[in-house]
Amino acid sequence: MNNYPELIDENGKVAWTTRPRQLKVGEKVEYELINIGKSALDTTGKTLAMPERFGIKKKDTVRISYPDKAKKEMAKDGDNREVEYIEIGYQPGIRTEVIQFMKASAGVLTIIGGSSKNQEKFEFMESCNENESNPNRNTEVQARFALINNKEKARIARSIRKEKRTAANKAENLKINELYRVAIGIGYLEPDKMEEEALRDVIESYAEANPIEFLTKVENPDLVIQEIAITAKNKGFIDVSMQKRAILGSNGETLHTWSPEKDAKWPEKFVEFVKSKEGEKFYSSLKDQMKINS
Repeated sequence: MNNYPELIDENGKVAWTTRPRQLKVGEKVEYELINIGKSALDTTGKTLAMPERFGIKKKDTVRISYPDKAKKEMAKDGDNREVEYIEIGYQPGIRTEVIQFMKASAGVLTIIGGSSKNQEKFEFMESCNENESNPNRNTEVQARFALINNKEKARIARSIRKEKRTAANKAENLKINELYRVAIGIGYLEPDKMEEEALRDVIESYAEANPIEFLTKVENPDLVIQEIAITAKNKGFIDVSMQKRAILGSNGETLHTWSPEKDAKWPEKFVEFVKSKEGEKFYSSLKDQMKINS
């Protein structure tokens, strides 16, 4: 085991230590290689561009920080050090053993608490300069790996599951106009011409694959305006001339025009019109004619 600065009190207990924490029995800690791309030879994009085994050096000179309790005790003796540089190494008794990241494990190294060898490996991994997650690391040394934050991973996974449930429930209960709204948001300019069941299948599949984007589109006020614009066009309250790049009233009068623009969509241009002072008045009148309260 490496000699980390620490103080043992008169009862044989550790008063303070700079040694990394003790792993609990069965506790799993994972590190992953960083800055590793995907193999250009694998079209699936699943294979890492790394050798079958990637080892890290077994010895290092590392910077450790004294805990506040230690600094107070040391200061009593006139010692105002806050950090220390020590030599550490991974030497579990098997001279040929090295710390390796395996390609077969997707560049992830797992340490499970419960043995002195794994504790020594954990302490070395936590303290060495190649660990990007080590706050005391020498930044002039190239970082090779980082600690995987399993708590954060679990939190994110739970959050994603919650978002998917919320999106799925919302998608199942959308009214027809809300279906149109989301459909417009993902590029369907004539959703009312689709069979409702087919449209629901499209939207529910989209919600499952893109829960956050889906929930955003359901509540997007601009998409509400676009949905109303498309409904108004289909019912003859307004018309559109893509040749003239113009939105027209029911009598053919020009309400709004736009400059040549690649991939311009007229419902988006209708939103621009509505946000003008003249367009705001027209939009309010249009909703009255269509008997829309929103």
